[in-house]
Amino acid sequence: MHLGGERYQFIAVGTGAINHGVPFGRLVILTLHQGENNTVAVRRRYHMICDDTVYSVAPYGTSSLVCCTGNMLCFKDFNAKTKKLEIVAQVKLRSPAVQISVSEPLICVSCAMDSVLVIKYENGRLFECFSDEIARNGFYITKLLEDLLIATDKQYGVVGLWRPPIDNRALQSLKTIFEAELDSSVSRIRRGICRPPWVPHDRHLPGIVGGGSNLIAAGVDGSFFQLTVIDESALRLLQLLQDLYRPRHQAEEAYMMVAEDMTGLAEWERDPTKAHINGDALAPIVELGAPWLREAVARAENTLADGFVALARRTVNPKRTEDVFEAVINWVDGLLNDAVL
Repeated sequence: MHLGGERYQFIAVGTGAINHGVPFGRLVILTLHQGENNTVAVRRRYHMICDDTVYSVAPYGTSSLVCCTGNMLCFKDFNAKTKKLEIVAQVKLRSPAVQISVSEPLICVSCAMDSVLVIKYENGRLFECFSDEIARNGFYITKLLEDLLIATDKQYGVVGLWRPPIDNRALQSLKTIFEAELDSSVSRIRRGICRPPWVPHDRHLPGIVGGGSNLIAAGVDGSFFQLTVIDESALRLLQLLQDLYRPRHQAEEAYMMVAEDMTGLAEWERDPTKAHINGDALAPIVELGAPWLREAVARAENTLADGFVALARRTVNPKRTEDVFEAVINWVDGLLNDAVL
């Protein structure tokens, strides 16, 4: 927070309780101070009593924050004269926002019963721009690309939601482009570098969307997942590898996909539940290596063999002197072992 040309760091905490059957909450602003012997003291700077539980809170700009009290999403700005957080705008939601993510001027909220809403703050007011086309028990939401959100729910789901251009005249739907089911509900997704020491931190494998960092998801049961968003060409290659190794009807999960050309997503008609690959199912292919892959492709139909080689060259982009089957195996190994969990 910036006040009077100075920068201050605060921790905003929302609480909830029930008093004689009536719910209420508090919005508490804390600061940390280093004391003697390297001890850290926590001090309460501001304390506001609210009419309902404060489910979530997030900073906005340099002197504002957004919080959800009950079903009401409030935009509050700090008044330097009164030294209070004053409500500038608010909008009523259909269910509480359990998590808020801000990408100014857009505010993305993951709602307890209505999945994802995208709300815009403009000219001192809040208005809904986008909503999920499917009602889910929302849990967490984060932005991967400017127009792509990754959201999780309490039924073990992870979905990719594409946001079309903003039209201020009407509420629009977010389009589901991939959907996966994991072994646990994901409560947090973080970006970072979790690669082993022998792998360059700036490595960027072909076919990956969203930069060279790792996506690590934390499950509510203590489990961790490595998530990789890939383009359509990489998805087709991995599906082809999967079909060569095992029947198509088995379960698929973990790896996810987004179309390579974001401008074409308005007409995207692929089944979102088919747009993900199970990384564990691909691990045996790496162990079998290039000799098995070469033989498996040779045993397949001529059209499949020709299509596989062409797709592999387009996706993996091997060196001119590199064997295409070795390049594919090394690429899959890089995808599976891109993070240490």
